[in-house]
Amino acid sequence: MNKSSKGQEFEDYFAFIYEQLLLLDRDNAKVKKNVVLEKGGTEHQIDVYYEFTKVNITHRVAIECKNWEKPVDQKEIASFESYINH
Repeated sequence: MNKSSKGQEFEDYFAFIYEQLLLLDRDNAKVKKNVVLEKGGTEHQIDVYYEFTKVNITHRVAIECKNWEKPVDQKEIASFESYINH
């Protein structure tokens, strides 16, 4: 199995987990894979995006899947955090 298909399998697994959560709670919840979000003219691809509304508050969860042999380094985490906070 090549690195790309291994990563795809990991993303599929996380999407499956969140889709199963939707079966427990269906309040306008949705799970999407490979979502491109645009903020301030900058696009960012999110592996798994989970959104639901509870008590009239929309909750958004962005998940980046990294199926690497080494732990994710601080630079990757800081980059993702910077995008989310932007």
